[in-house]
Amino acid sequence: MKKIIFVVWLLCLTVWTISPVHAEQQKITVSYSANQAPIEVEKETLDAYHDEMARFYRESADLRNNIWEKVHLFANLLADPGTGKDEILSLQEEIQELTNELQRQELSFRWDLNNLYPELAIDKYRGCLGAATGTRGPGR
Repeated sequence: MKKIIFVVWLLCLTVWTISPVHAEQQKITVSYSANQAPIEVEKETLDAYHDEMARFYRESADLRNNIWEKVHLFANLLADPGTGKDEILSLQEEIQELTNELQRQELSFRWDLNNLYPELAIDKYRGCLGAATGTRGPGR
């Protein structure tokens, strides 16, 4: 009987010591600019921030895929000598309108995200200046 009580006590002690309630908060240093002091945030905050970003990209996947498909259609039509000028200009305008919509959604999302996580909003590149302004950077 004493052995069982000792084992149960050890088990409770082990669970109590590894419990998140008693664990120290893990800080992670984040910063992508050499001109900026490092920013430290808790791991849970950074994970939640990344979860919000993943949610946005899941929700905007259809729009991004639609743009991608139209860009490829545009390339095919542009390479086809039988494509009319009005057809190609019309498709380009449609791509631009879809891209503008995605840009508006990204900027709105980034604004909301920065308000949810102000400790990360001070990192000027974490705000994804390129995506929000439509200048996605080289190769995008």
